[in-house]
Amino acid sequence: MRIRYFGLFFVAALLAAFLLPSSASAAEWKPYSRDAYIQSKSAGKTVLVAVHADW
Repeated sequence: MRIRYFGLFFVAALLAAFLLPSSASAAEWKPYSRDAYIQSKSAGKTVLVAVHADW
């Protein structure tokens, strides 16, 4: 019986970890500019540059 409760708790914890919003997933999308990049890097923020091409 203990193993069953542990399993249910484990599954609930995994679901909570993946489904609850976190501050890391709160991205603010902006068009690329060199000034914004430099400002974000100097503030210690993570910068992700998304590149797309229609070939």
